Amino acid sequence: MLTTSFRQKNALHCSKRDPELLRRIGDATALEVETLGIPYVFAPCIAVCRDPRWCRCYESYSEDPKIVREMTDIILGLQGKNPNSSLKGVPYVAGRNKVAACAKHFVGDGGTTNGLNENNTVIDVDGLLIIELN
Repeated sequence: MLTTSFRQKNALHCSKRDPELLRRIGDATALEVETLGIPYVFAPCIAVCRDPRWCRCYESYSEDPKIVREMTDIILGLQGKNPNSSLKGVPYVAGRNKVAACAKHFVGDGGTTNGLNENNTVIDVDGLLIIELN
């Protein structure tokens, strides 16, 4: 079976920051995953890489939370656009060629102490709200 490969997330951020490109990547990914009978994907990665020693920085779009938020337009390609009549906060997947997006990783994952994977993130409430939950 053939599959399509796309650039790593940080390369997508550096090259374009193009919401339409991300939507099209989401479309292609959803079609291929759904064809295999899988109804969901573990994407997008919304980790904000704050320490380059973290072994999963390559999965992050950026160390800037604003850029990470912008790059989540891939969800529109994966799930489809919510109709205007849809209730806010209610999950929606538009048709059989779309899949549910399941954001990863955990809050604070990209800012772990000493960059160790699955370690503690030590941050004050203001930092948490600004960086991770904005």
